[in-house]
Amino acid sequence: MNAPKLLNENLPTGGRRWIDMKDSPLSKVATYEAIRLGWFDSVVVQFPGSKRKRRFIDASSINRYFESLMAEQKQAAKDKQQK
Repeated sequence: MNAPKLLNENLPTGGRRWIDMKDSPLSKVATYEAIRLGWFDSVVVQFPGSKRKRRFIDASSINRYFESLMAEQKQAAKDKQQK
């Protein structure tokens, strides 16, 4: 596997595709909950012989979740205005 290329892969919209857990826009607890609920996609990397692990989050999955949340909020605002 070519790890440096994978971790430096860019999104079509710009920015990195994989972000470190510490760079998540949410708190650590909220990020783990979003992963558990399937809102964010992630991968754990551990090199052979190493005890340390690192979790990376797919930035595209964060974008998809935020866009769906934004659409829900816009629809709720429209529905509220129509009442």
